[in-house]
Amino acid sequence: MQEPVRSTIARLARTGANYEEAVRVLKKRYGKGTAIQQAHVNDLLSLPPVYSDRDTLRLWRLYDRCGTHHRGLIALGVNDKTFVSVVVPTVIQKLPENFRLSITKGIELLEWSMEQMLQTFLKELELREDKLFFNVIQISKQARLE
Repeated sequence: MQEPVRSTIARLARTGANYEEAVRVLKKRYGKGTAIQQAHVNDLLSLPPVYSDRDTLRLWRLYDRCGTHHRGLIALGVNDKTFVSVVVPTVIQKLPENFRLSITKGIELLEWSMEQMLQTFLKELELREDKLFFNVIQISKQARLE
């Protein structure tokens, strides 16, 4: 979130229970949720990139933050079509090249909804995490045999 929006709700603990209170405070101060919508979109656009497709911790963090902001926008009644053509390509560019190539095969990015991007992101992330886990088990077994 950008200032001054961040400072408006800084006193609230970041919990699910305080989400509605934060929305109420921001609506009261800024009106019909426009500031909140802009904050969600700005945060999506400014998420840090992930450089390695083996860095599942950062990939999960990126996925989770995208999902959180997407759910926030949906809760505000924002239609995907108002932000998806900018947000989806920007988020895709934040992914490591091999990961990005895997999830975008045959896909026209400008036709993707945020939900479709998140589902595809999740499937690929789970596959990679499973593969890394399997590789660790194989290496462990080989070390015991030697």
